[in-house]
Amino acid sequence: MIKNIVILDPRGAINSGGQDVINRHWKYRNTLQANCMPETMELIILSSHSSYKGTNQKDALAFNNIISSPTFNSIKFARAAKKFLEIHNIQISLYVVGDPWESFWCAFFLRRIQKFFTPIQVQVHADIGDPRWKTLTMRNWVRYKFSRYAFKRAQSIRAVGKHQSINLIKDFQITNDLISVIPIPIKIDSSRKLLNKSRPHSLALVGRIDKDRGIWIFVELIKKLNLVDREFKVLIVGNGPKKNSLISNIEKIISANRFRYYNYLSEEELLNFWEQCGILVSCAPVESYGRVPREALFAGVPVWAVKSSGILDLMSQCDQDTVKILDLGSDPINLQKDFHELFKVTFTGNFNKKFEVFNDWCADQLVLSWLNTIRLFTP
Repeated sequence: MIKNIVILDPRGAINSGGQDVINRHWKYRNTLQANCMPETMELIILSSHSSYKGTNQKDALAFNNIISSPTFNSIKFARAAKKFLEIHNIQISLYVVGDPWESFWCAFFLRRIQKFFTPIQVQVHADIGDPRWKTLTMRNWVRYKFSRYAFKRAQSIRAVGKHQSINLIKDFQITNDLISVIPIPIKIDSSRKLLNKSRPHSLALVGRIDKDRGIWIFVELIKKLNLVDREFKVLIVGNGPKKNSLISNIEKIISANRFRYYNYLSEEELLNFWEQCGILVSCAPVESYGRVPREALFAGVPVWAVKSSGILDLMSQCDQDTVKILDLGSDPINLQKDFHELFKVTFTGNFNKKFEVFNDWCADQLVLSWLNTIRLFTP
């Protein structure tokens, strides 16, 4: 009988992430099949989507199976998953969950309901071991408390960055052999040339637009730079609850011809966007990996960033001076100096060569961590 690795996604993060995220999971599936005989191991996603209307769960088993509308109710999703698994007679070797909160408790309740032990791997994407993380929002504080229980009951933990894993080990007393550092693979285009010569005089902010991503740090930076430089342009890519507020604040500082807003861009669209970007500004006070800064560097765009775990990892890997720490406490003249120094940096291509190999390695290592967890913890 086929043994399956089941990903549980009660909040619908995979489907809401768009085709790029779904494609990444297809890559995991294909990598799993390359490491195992297809008839003995398969990857199945049990997910949620806002379009769910109580679809007949007896429909044919698919790779990505929508069994619920998005929910924070772990028991509700666990029950829907149990019914689906029983209808399709699915045997599980491992549960993979995308967070140590709602998704983990779905797997935990399923394990209790089914009355047999199945190992659980928790994917940790946020740098929740950084002391600043739990202070960003009340939700973060609550989730931080719940995480401690999840880590004690998980058989495997996947972190996405070295410094993030150090914080997890220190704060949650996780043993080294329980945790694996495996970044999320991203889409890169090795055929593109580095943007060393024609770098536009612009600053870009890319990602989710919310206060915990440091958007007001970005506004303050624009304010200070604008006192000594009236030529640079500002580009915003992304969406979020503070989008309108951010745009309004920027429009009060600089003229409309110096500002352009984009919505979310796909990975393919983002590859083209870098040609318009002079410097990427990464303002998140807590960052575990930094997917966007790595994409920027791969394209030949320097990064000006607030110090965080992900940025510290990146600075140990990148070409010299292509990443600079943003010190907002500096006066406008010194900020302008840092700004201009970043425009002068030259990319050698060494980072790209190393990162291309490293990026390809991620899917294989994640699959191997799944297989190793099954081997170690299956009775």
